[in-house]
Amino acid sequence: GARGRARHAGVTAGPLAEPDFRRLWVVGLVMFAVRWLEMLAVAVFAYQATRSPFVVALLTMLRMLPMALFGAPIGVAAERIERRTALVLVVLGTLGSSLVLALLAWTDRLAVWHLAVASFVNGIAWTTDNPVRRTMMGEVEGDRRSHETGVRYNRWPITASQTWRVNHLQPSISYTLRRQHRHLRKVVRPQ
Repeated sequence: GARGRARHAGVTAGPLAEPDFRRLWVVGLVMFAVRWLEMLAVAVFAYQATRSPFVVALLTMLRMLPMALFGAPIGVAAERIERRTALVLVVLGTLGSSLVLALLAWTDRLAVWHLAVASFVNGIAWTTDNPVRRTMMGEVEGDRRSHETGVRYNRWPITASQTWRVNHLQPSISYTLRRQHRHLRKVVRPQ
């Protein structure tokens, strides 16, 4: 069969041959792409609306804040509820948040505070990825291969995320802080 031909060619079928694993991986890939595109759209809108790099950085931090605040409690809660239901609720919640933002933008009522609330709410959804979806991926693949699977199939999004943070987020925050510092010096010591 296909596995035999793949093995003969020097390639193992691996976890992507498992339909449940493949579905979970695709859900993660789509959520990853949507998350970063949404962050870009939020940043562009916020900058155009306020001309403040500080507000852009603040909205990014609001998205990441739930990981620090709720990471452990969400991990504990994920052990107590059915993961598939949790994943569906998270995806629907994120979709709902995006639809509300789209409706507000379409009716010309979108404000920066809407983006702040949505960033925080979607940050909570992002916090569920490890204890829910990635745990499900490990369960589908089985305990004996879960570490190898997690490393192999989550390496690209993690590397891309870290590269983006190093190349874009950290300089953006640094630029924002320098700019705010310069502005403050002008206000405190007018020339």
